[in-house]
Amino acid sequence: MDKPHMLQQPMAYDYHQCRDYLLQERGIDIENFSGCTFEVGSDNTLQSLWHWIVDTKEIHNGCYFAISTQDIFDEDAEEPEWARAPQWVKDILTIFKKEFEEPEDGYYFWVEW
Repeated sequence: MDKPHMLQQPMAYDYHQCRDYLLQERGIDIENFSGCTFEVGSDNTLQSLWHWIVDTKEIHNGCYFAISTQDIFDEDAEEPEWARAPQWVKDILTIFKKEFEEPEDGYYFWVEW
């Protein structure tokens, strides 16, 4: 048996750094995309990319996760929860495509809290 070698980590964006960059440099809050005020009687609902990701992917502290915008915009995507993404998620991912280079096989993100 060969001696194990250290694993090569995938190239990934830090999710929180991307979130912070979009807020600070572009004024785009992907965790409150709708501008929800949380006021009683407000008809705004919170549109949070992070909450949508957690609802559709298996996420835990200290993990990588992938998002393929091709799947998001493809009606026949293999992962149906991604294909059913609401329009506001598609709008946020369009912003990601403009701001951050998307590798051929989709985005990889690192997240830890």
